[in-house]
Amino acid sequence: MKEKIRQFMIGRYGTDGLNQFLNIASLVLILVYILTRLPLLLYVGVVLLGLCYYRMFSRNISKRTEENYKYYAVKDRIRNKFSGLKDQWDNRRLYHYYRCPQCRQKLRVPRGRGRIQISCPRCGTQFHQEELTYVGYVIPNQAALDDEAKARYRTAYCGLCRRIGALHGLRGRLTLSYDLTFLALLLSSLYEGESECVTGSGHCPIHPIRKINWRHSGPTDYCADMSVALHYYNAADKWNDDHSLLGLGFEKLLDSPAQTAAQRWPRQCNAIRTCLDRLAQLEAEGSEDLDAVSAASAN
Repeated sequence: MKEKIRQFMIGRYGTDGLNQFLNIASLVLILVYILTRLPLLLYVGVVLLGLCYYRMFSRNISKRTEENYKYYAVKDRIRNKFSGLKDQWDNRRLYHYYRCPQCRQKLRVPRGRGRIQISCPRCGTQFHQEELTYVGYVIPNQAALDDEAKARYRTAYCGLCRRIGALHGLRGRLTLSYDLTFLALLLSSLYEGESECVTGSGHCPIHPIRKINWRHSGPTDYCADMSVALHYYNAADKWNDDHSLLGLGFEKLLDSPAQTAAQRWPRQCNAIRTCLDRLAQLEAEGSEDLDAVSAASAN
């Protein structure tokens, strides 16, 4: 039997990476069809399986080889794309990523620079960008922290995220930042013993499999509210100044959580609004007085 199969396959193409992909894809679609009973899945699965066997028994080896090369080229592009997205996600707290408006080259710039002028190294185009987030300037120096300090920081970071989620839902967690984590650590240390410190471990949307340790105390709730408020008012300011659609979307997303935070902390939220209004006034006047701008921010 083996000899007959070997004789039959002489001069035929056989299998390759593309055939393996078609075979696996067809089996997955057929299994999903069994669960969902969607006829389209069955049709597509049978077509892919037939294409797999057609290529396997084909005598046009050069054509099939060319198809396999194209498959690996597309596969490599997709893999590189996702690898770049993974690196971008891993470095999201350290860098902003922009694209040149002329040549579409992806550019990476450090966070915490405010409004900056970017020069594209490929085509030389210069353009301005301004960070959307109000926070992002306090970044921990991981290399200078020992294991105990890193663990304490991580638990505080996860504790703040947990409290933001408890108070403002999943959309509120989008405002999590290193700045407010630092403030939570500072206030928790200053008021240590005056409020209960709660610790624990559990899963979260970012870590659904591995349990993560967390800790929070009374000041953590204050930092959670301020995190939402700062991002909300900053997004509103971006829409008013630059008509940023991203700023408008973020403002609408955080509207309800920000109102809740303003009800609990009216003095602080009024101070943020007053500061931004003063900065907007100085910008409208074209003021170049750095002391006035700094004073408005400091207040």
